[in-house]
Amino acid sequence: MAQYGSGLVTVDDGLSDNDSEGEDNRGTIADGPGTEGMEALLESLARGEEPVGQSSKWQRRNLDLGVDLLINAADERLGVGCRRKVFDVCFNNAAAESDHHECNSADTQGCTRCNIMEPAICCDVHNPTDFSSYETHIPKTPRATQCSRLPKYMKDKYDYKLESALLDWCDEKTSAVYGWACLNDDGPVIMSDATLDRIVDCAHHHKIQTCQDLRRETGWIDSDLYGNEVLALIKSHSAPCPSIFVSTPLRQGMTTGVPASTTSPLPQFQLTAMSFSSSSSLPTTRKRQNKCSACGQEGHNVHNRICPNHPSHVIAGNKENVSQINRNQFNSVCLDVVTARCSTNYSSSTITSSNALPSNSSNMSPASPSFSTNTSPRVAFSIISHPLSYRSST
Repeated sequence: MAQYGSGLVTVDDGLSDNDSEGEDNRGTIADGPGTEGMEALLESLARGEEPVGQSSKWQRRNLDLGVDLLINAADERLGVGCRRKVFDVCFNNAAAESDHHECNSADTQGCTRCNIMEPAICCDVHNPTDFSSYETHIPKTPRATQCSRLPKYMKDKYDYKLESALLDWCDEKTSAVYGWACLNDDGPVIMSDATLDRIVDCAHHHKIQTCQDLRRETGWIDSDLYGNEVLALIKSHSAPCPSIFVSTPLRQGMTTGVPASTTSPLPQFQLTAMSFSSSSSLPTTRKRQNKCSACGQEGHNVHNRICPNHPSHVIAGNKENVSQINRNQFNSVCLDVVTARCSTNYSSSTITSSNALPSNSSNMSPASPSFSTNTSPRVAFSIISHPLSYRSST
């Protein structure tokens, strides 16, 4: 089993009986940079063995063993140490016999073209200075400047005017640079639609002031050539920048009492500062207060309990859901009235119910009790305190 491609190599030679003649001592080499492990790995490469125990899909993802050793020959963990050694093992160059003497037997050195000679320069691992001219230094591209993130907005008349002017300029410039045929066939190739829309968006937020701003915000490759023309269109058609100073006219009271000869025009920034200081001293307007529709007072409405005419303050004597405080107040008032009336007229009192009515009073309602003028205060108080119970009993 062989696993390679990740820098750690494991070899397990699982050969059949026909392929293992005279090679019974290979064994297993795992992650070892030693010479024996490397030799066994190179021998498996020479025999063209494939990793076993893995699916074909996984094998396609792995790198070929020879290519892996060739790339990582300089890695000390593998122990190869030479790129030419990988070629010699892969192509079995050691088995090649030189026949230069048979080609030219008259010369003692044989044929110079057929003679296998050791090269003077081995590889970049053994002779790195001889291969320094082939090294490539790819410079790292600088990171592009990040453009501004613009919020969403609604186009106004200035944006539409600038867009129309840029479209006309693109047509004229494309016709002047590339010809009318290019404009007719391919359109305004001098600037893409995305770049044009980006210019309009940046001009709305006043992000483009120089050619460098134009290149940073849009990435237009022709910003150095035609940037000044585009900037002229932006300045002539975009919305004007809002002023940082706000002029406010002086109040009439600030100029009273000052002679006309001593007054002199002040700069714009001085007027602005004076207007700000004067605005801070202006009296604040009184906040409008609510007016109650029940009592006519301000500061509350009809639903507020502080209103004297709120239903919670009204004594409801004939209702069952009145509070205990209101009921006690009502009973005390009625008791005083009954006591005063009875003490002035009679000294004794009787109560007459509907059952004790005379015969000529048959038209009276039996459900309503009739009080005689001789009603005692104590009985009257019991009737007033419990009107419902007295009515139900009668």
